[in-house]
Amino acid sequence: MNDDLKRAVLNLRHGDTVLASAIEHAAIAHSGMVRDDGGDYIDHPLRVCMIVAEEFGIVESESLILAILHDALESDYAFDAPDLNEVFYRGAAEELQVLTIKIGTTREERDGFYIRRIREGTLRVKLVKLADRLDNLRSLKTNPSPEKKKRYTIETVKNYFPLAESVFPLALQLMKKEIDSMSF
Repeated sequence: MNDDLKRAVLNLRHGDTVLASAIEHAAIAHSGMVRDDGGDYIDHPLRVCMIVAEEFGIVESESLILAILHDALESDYAFDAPDLNEVFYRGAAEELQVLTIKIGTTREERDGFYIRRIREGTLRVKLVKLADRLDNLRSLKTNPSPEKKKRYTIETVKNYFPLAESVFPLALQLMKKEIDSMSF
């Protein structure tokens, strides 16, 4: 875990023990996981949290916690829904379920179901997903696979541009900027 990044996240809400607990839970959930770029996986949710706070201007505790935990249910770490709601905030378990990709019969079916759930989710879910997508676009710049870049860009334009346009146009501008600066 990048200690500077962790410190920056904790400084968003100095003294917030629930935010610190979210970081600890996410670190356990993503322990040993590595991103395509070789970095520790835990740095991704911390960056998503920083995007929500610094670029989207949202520093409400629940949004930051959701950003930190947004991928945690996809790991093998066992979370209990009532515990999530008790430890973090009421509705945390339900919002995390919306952000969790379920295994489907085909990638297309799975992705279609997932984006429908996101569109029907809370505003907080939508904003965290847009921040997640933005961080993934930024990380994709260092990926050597032009096919992966192209596929991810097409999915972003098709599924996430309309979402961003309807709920948070700044996210749309930021995603467009990242795609425009990407080389295939």
